[in-house]
Amino acid sequence: MSVASEINRIKANIAAAYTEAEAKGATMPATENSANLAQTVASIPEAVQPTLITKQITENGTYTAEDDNADGYSQVTVEVVASSKHIVDMKHDFHDRSSDIPNTYLDTEGEEKPYNGWKATDYIQIPDYPITVNFKVGLLSDLQYSFIYDEHKNVLRRLSNINTITNTFQNIIEFAKTNYNAKYVRFSATNLVIDSLSVYPIYTETECDVPQIISDPTNLSYFNISINSLIDIINALSDRTGLSSNILTVGSLNLSKLTAEQKAIATNKNWTLA
Repeated sequence: MSVASEINRIKANIAAAYTEAEAKGATMPATENSANLAQTVASIPEAVQPTLITKQITENGTYTAEDDNADGYSQVTVEVVASSKHIVDMKHDFHDRSSDIPNTYLDTEGEEKPYNGWKATDYIQIPDYPITVNFKVGLLSDLQYSFIYDEHKNVLRRLSNINTITNTFQNIIEFAKTNYNAKYVRFSATNLVIDSLSVYPIYTETECDVPQIISDPTNLSYFNISINSLIDIINALSDRTGLSSNILTVGSLNLSKLTAEQKAIATNKNWTLA
């Protein structure tokens, strides 16, 4: 390397150092040479450290950091919702679809047999409290390949042979519990029917803890909600004026409890009640 090229390299490095120092707020000398470089670097202001403070935020309060001049270059907003304010999800589907047995049906003795296009559920435990069995597709006649079992999972009876009551799956299961001490139930039917099968608990009218704001489509049709909680829920709906409508599904039972004026609170916020 020649002396000239070495000198040029040093000049370029000094120039680059001054460029970086200026970008960091240094006081620039009249002459940008190696002699003034140290003084220039020393003039770079120290980085401003944010002040750490303790801030008490009240329930459902909002705190913006810059209001306290604690942080001069950023704004932090904290929304606090009380931990007790929530709608407890009591919708527990006892039908675990991951345990369904494909290409299988239960024969007249309750034994698993191969059959393409059908599925059999695993043993679904029947709890002490009432449950409801819902098929989005299917009829009561589909019960002919379904069974109730005792605590040891021994077959008690085909559901289609419980002829003393009609009309709903709920009545049949409750009858099976009361009269046969049934502890488990299994269903088998076409894939379409079993995929749509849900087994839910039934609850008496309940009060719900309600969040500060409900922004997303919500399905509460599996609750029997008190009128006070229903009104709280409607009041908590976010205002979607000018946005696409969201759906609050409360079910026909809960919907019947609301007056036209109460329903209008939701619709005026661009929510559809179902």
